[in-house]
Amino acid sequence: MQRLLYIFLASVLLSACSKGAYDAWEDSATSVKDPISAIVTVKQDAAGRIFFQLDEDTRVYPVNYDHPYKGLQRIICQISLKEEKSECYIHWMDEIERGGGDNLPDTSEGYNGAGNRVGLDILDDWMTSVEDGFLTVHYSAWWGEGKIPHTLILYRSPEEENTFELTLVHFDNGDAALEKGDALIYFDINPLLPDTQGKHTTLTLKWTTLEGAAASKNFQFRSRQ
Repeated sequence: MQRLLYIFLASVLLSACSKGAYDAWEDSATSVKDPISAIVTVKQDAAGRIFFQLDEDTRVYPVNYDHPYKGLQRIICQISLKEEKSECYIHWMDEIERGGGDNLPDTSEGYNGAGNRVGLDILDDWMTSVEDGFLTVHYSAWWGEGKIPHTLILYRSPEEENTFELTLVHFDNGDAALEKGDALIYFDINPLLPDTQGKHTTLTLKWTTLEGAAASKNFQFRSRQ
C-alpha cells in the first residue's frame, strides 16, 4: 500500500480534459452542472457499458472513459454531470488503493509483517465514507522516504453482538517516521458483513490514533445491491 501525499496535487491524471471534446459534449447536453469532485465505483452493466456508481442509487455513464474494465474499483475524480445525471464527462481521475483484496481477515493477529503496529488519524471529510458496499478511508500517518509500503488491515469483531463493528489497524513495516502525509484506501466490506436486506444499519469503525488513543466513527451501511 503506497502513500498518496497531497492527493489532489500529486494525482496521476489518467484522463485529462480535452477542451474541444468537452465543448462538443456540453453543446449536446440540455444542461451541464459545474464540475464536482467525487469518489465513485466503476462498474459494467449487462450490455458491457462502463458506468459510475455516483451514490448508492445513482449511476452515470462517462462519455470519455477509455480504460479497461478490471472489475469493481473505486476512483477519485472530477466530473461534470448533465442535469438529468444520465451522463458525465471526466476532467481527471485516479485509482484509489484497494486494501485487503478479496480475503479480509477476522483478526490482525496472524499478520507477520516487519515493524510496529502504529496509529493513524482518520480525517473526517467527504472522502471518508461508507457507500455502495465499500469503506473508503482518508487518513494521515507518519512515513519515511516513500520506499516502504505500509499495511492496513480491516477486520470484523468476532463477537456476535458487534456484527457491524470493524477495526482498522496499521503496520509501518519498519518505515521511518519522517513526515506526516495523507493517503486514501478502500475496502470492499460487502462480503464481510451480513446482508442488510436493503435497509441501512449503523456500522462502527474503530482505530487507534497517532497519539495512541482509541477512536471510533459511525456510518450508515447498506449492503450493495
